[in-house]
Amino acid sequence: MDDDALITSDFRTAIEKAIRNCMLRYEPRMSDVVVTAIAEDGYSPLELCFHIVAYMDFSNRKDVLEFDILLDNRQHWCVE
Repeated sequence: MDDDALITSDFRTAIEKAIRNCMLRYEPRMSDVVVTAIAEDGYSPLELCFHIVAYMDFSNRKDVLEFDILLDNRQHWCVE
C-alpha cells in the first residue's frame, strides 16, 4: 500500500469512527452501529459515501436501521 492509499484509508476510518460516535451520542435509542466507507465506484473523488447499519429501539422493540449517507463536493449530506 502506498502512502496516499494509507492516508486515504486512515482518513476514511477516522470519519467512520466520528459518524458512529456522533450517532451513539445523540441518538440514545441506537445501538450496535456499524459504519463502513463505500468505495468510490461511480462517485466523484470529492464525494464520501458511507453505509450505516444500526439497531434502533422503537417502543421497547429493536429493529434494524440501514441507510447510506453521501457527502458531496459542496459539503451537503444526502441520506439514501
